Amino acid sequence: MWSNVDKNNRSSTGCGFLLMMLLSIALVPHASATTWKVANNGVDSVSCGTNANPCRSITQALTNASSGDKIVVGPGTYGDLNQDGILGDSAGEENPGVAGCMVCITKSVTVVSNDGAAETVIDARDVPNLSENVAIAADNVKFGAAGQGFTVTNVLTAPDQENPTQGITADGDQIIIRGNRVVVEHSQGSITFSGIAAGEALGLSDTGNTVLIEGNHVMGWEQGIAGGGVNVTVSQNSVQFNDTGIAIGPGTAKDNVVTDNLIGITTYQNSVKVKGNAVVGNGTGILSPVNATIIGNNIFGNGCGLNVSGSLPAPTLVIATNNYWGVATGPGPAPANSVCGVEANVAIVTPFATQPFVVSLTVAP
Repeated sequence: MWSNVDKNNRSSTGCGFLLMMLLSIALVPHASATTWKVANNGVDSVSCGTNANPCRSITQALTNASSGDKIVVGPGTYGDLNQDGILGDSAGEENPGVAGCMVCITKSVTVVSNDGAAETVIDARDVPNLSENVAIAADNVKFGAAGQGFTVTNVLTAPDQENPTQGITADGDQIIIRGNRVVVEHSQGSITFSGIAAGEALGLSDTGNTVLIEGNHVMGWEQGIAGGGVNVTVSQNSVQFNDTGIAIGPGTAKDNVVTDNLIGITTYQNSVKVKGNAVVGNGTGILSPVNATIIGNNIFGNGCGLNVSGSLPAPTLVIATNNYWGVATGPGPAPANSVCGVEANVAIVTPFATQPFVVSLTVAP
């Protein structure tokens, strides 16, 4: 048994030891993230990336960076600079394409532009035999930000090739794709598929990865944005001039502006939530061949507001309440939008909103 003196001595010794440990921990230097710079007047090397010595290519900065670092890209054009269709054959060009992508992000980094998407272009229109312009294949990646994104084009693919091209793909957890313009150049004869694709849309099994696709402007693709996975959220995007604006399943599409597509939004697996979107002026507003929850949207000015047409198994319940259909009296003939399709009877549309919702984009390129 300890005596009082022993206990006091033990206590003070223990406190002193603990204090010494805390001080020693506090004095240990912590590794800090590095910011790497990329510019059109830079030169690629194993030591580039400083303000005084920026890299010329995003890929070289990615090679030099470590996980947790940030890459800031200056205004200008990045890609196949001499437009000969061959990557990696001159200074300043991007990845040689061995992984099927031009810019391949395989580290947990943040990649943003300094001057925004209007002034910073990742151009792959003249590069053949690749599948993606930008491919994210790591966890904890941020690509773009509000006012700090990129213009990302399609990859050149010959019309007889089997694999279509994609703008940005995301395969990983805790990924944010924000503030980018993802556009197609049709004059090159490409077979384009998805502007931005994540999760099951890439043919991956749903592993529960969290992916946020937010505040992008996507136009000209077969599918503007394709996301699949319970934790995939497509939010605050402007999606226009695509065959299908947003293809989601499972996951959530919310607060997007979807206009002038052949189909505005398609749900392609059960457990989809479509809420708070402006789905206006499309051929078909929303196509739901599966069970889905469609709530609080503006659905008007489309050829058909909601098309409930399933294959096998056909949908048995589509909850489409509290939507505004163009008039105060709910879905119906013009000027309202109707519910159509062979399973239209499974859609529950009442109660409906009598006034349009305000849908505003607060995150943009």
